[in-house]
Amino acid sequence: MLEKKNLIVRQENPEERRSQLVLLTVEGAELRKEMSRLLETLSP
Repeated sequence: MLEKKNLIVRQENPEERRSQLVLLTVEGAELRKEMSRLLETLSP
């Protein structure tokens, strides 16, 4: 779901080929920043 929305990408882990790295895209990083700001406004 997150890949389809272009929020993350999966890459082969160069250190361990049996696993993958999950990285935020530019869009995913922007959404994370926006969500962090919104959550800060909810904090007392």
